[in-house]
Amino acid sequence: MEITNKIKEFSIPQGLKRPLLIGYILLLIILGVGSIGAGFLYKFKLVNKLDKYYASLGYPSDVRNKGIIPETLKMFSFFKLNTDQISEAIDIEVKFKHLYKLYNKKNEAIQIGSLISSSDDYVPAKINHQGKKVSMKMRLKGDMLDHLEGRKWSYRVKTKGSQQYKGMRVFSIQHPMTRGYHWEPIFYEFLREFDVITPRYFFTNVTLNGEDIGIMAIEEHFSKEILESQNRRESVILRFDESESRKGLLDGSSHAHMAQNTYIKPFRSSKIMKKANLRSIYLNAVGKLNRYLRKELPASRVFDLDQMALFIAANEIWNAEHGLWWTNMRFYVNPVTMLLEPIAFDNESLHFGQHHNLLFHSVSGIYPVSELMKDLDFRKKVQSKLFLIKEKVDKEGLWKKLEDKEKELRSLLANEFRFIFKIPFIEYQERLEKLVKVSPEEMINEKN
Repeated sequence: MEITNKIKEFSIPQGLKRPLLIGYILLLIILGVGSIGAGFLYKFKLVNKLDKYYASLGYPSDVRNKGIIPETLKMFSFFKLNTDQISEAIDIEVKFKHLYKLYNKKNEAIQIGSLISSSDDYVPAKINHQGKKVSMKMRLKGDMLDHLEGRKWSYRVKTKGSQQYKGMRVFSIQHPMTRGYHWEPIFYEFLREFDVITPRYFFTNVTLNGEDIGIMAIEEHFSKEILESQNRRESVILRFDESESRKGLLDGSSHAHMAQNTYIKPFRSSKIMKKANLRSIYLNAVGKLNRYLRKELPASRVFDLDQMALFIAANEIWNAEHGLWWTNMRFYVNPVTMLLEPIAFDNESLHFGQHHNLLFHSVSGIYPVSELMKDLDFRKKVQSKLFLIKEKVDKEGLWKKLEDKEKELRSLLANEFRFIFKIPFIEYQERLEKLVKVSPEEMINEKN
């Protein structure tokens, strides 16, 4: 009984209760945000929780910089009445002793301020989907504590043996808010139009041991299946090991951990090392990437510059700086050319933030992308990709195609998130129009 009661605890949302929060909003509006007392409360007590609350309803607000009233009115303008039912649904079965292990891991993360995961944290479970059960193991995932709030915890899942769920063997289950609700899969749709590798991403209803968790996002992880689904040969996927950087957030040393001094590791490392051809590809790619980071090898010997330029151009149009950070960069090693191609991951648009008008933010110190952008010839490639994208957008009506997909996803998400925001396609088009007018010589200094 004690374990059952503790398990139930994590279904209670954290933070301010809704009536209290609404009371604060009304109080601030009545007193006037400009008054000293209300302004103090607004700035130091309420703003973060209010942004967080609005985001939980489907609208990523920026109350601190834009004000309570404008952001509240904008959120209500997104209110969604018409909804479509989600046909996808899965039930996760986990024994209570294993669920209790995850519960303890969550408490540990709260105590230290971050989730530090290891292979020992996995627990056995099953997914019931369309009457079929898939055996798997799962653990908590996510760098920050927002992955562990309420009932919608984030999980990393690995199926057992040759079993798969919708063609995937490794994937994440997480709150739709984690990747900006429908923004991330729509951005992936855009990238796939230009043959950039992206994870599969969709929404489904989830129950955990019979308890309704609501709508969750399924995000494919990095395995050979992601390559097979996009007509790529089996090879190695690389990343910079960010574990020390994450720990550095807790002790203040995160600034000391950079791409240049970080271990470069492969996904599926044990399998990579067991296959001679994959091990050779890995060692060759890591050697070249390390030499590039030490400025001993030109970028043309390491990266597929056309793919990199296209990826950067797309991120600039969609204001997705987050996907260019070294901690989020993922690379596919093309086994034919032996060059690195980018894989989209955790891109996160800054459109709703205070710096959303900044152009060419990829030149502002986001390593190693910023190093590529120092080269004039590479900036010319970026410009050519911007023209290529504009031509496809204009001739093929790409925004309209994405708008239709967005309506579909918004209707699904609105079953739970009634204030689900609309993606600003018109503003992205305006941003594209501005970007193509910036010369390669000006890109490095462009600030607005």
